[in-house]
Amino acid sequence: MKRLVVLAGILALAPLSALASDPALFHLSVKDVPVENGKVLDMAFHEIERKTDSSTVQIARRSGGSVSSSMFILRGMCGLARSRSARYFMPTRIAGEESERYTVTFPQVAPEPGKGFTMAQCELLRY
Repeated sequence: MKRLVVLAGILALAPLSALASDPALFHLSVKDVPVENGKVLDMAFHEIERKTDSSTVQIARRSGGSVSSSMFILRGMCGLARSRSARYFMPTRIAGEESERYTVTFPQVAPEPGKGFTMAQCELLRY
């Protein structure tokens, strides 16, 4: 009987240990950063799901200019790729989503020009 209780306890805790071993999801945010034309950048980039070869990210834009917002998103993508030790990444906006959601894939070979990014490009921008 004692063994059964111990075994049940181990099985009950097994899912918790699996969650603890998952890698942390990537997050980046800025608040009240002055940008172009007197605007203030307030955005967040959250990885909400991680799979073996892709991630789903959610972008929250509360305020900011068009250029600064785009550069923040690219900085988030670069940080995400770096956190996954990926050399290349390809973001695709999820169709039909009213919110800013993207699927980011991490191919093993360089994407065609205009279809994705490389970590070399991120490094040039110091991202």
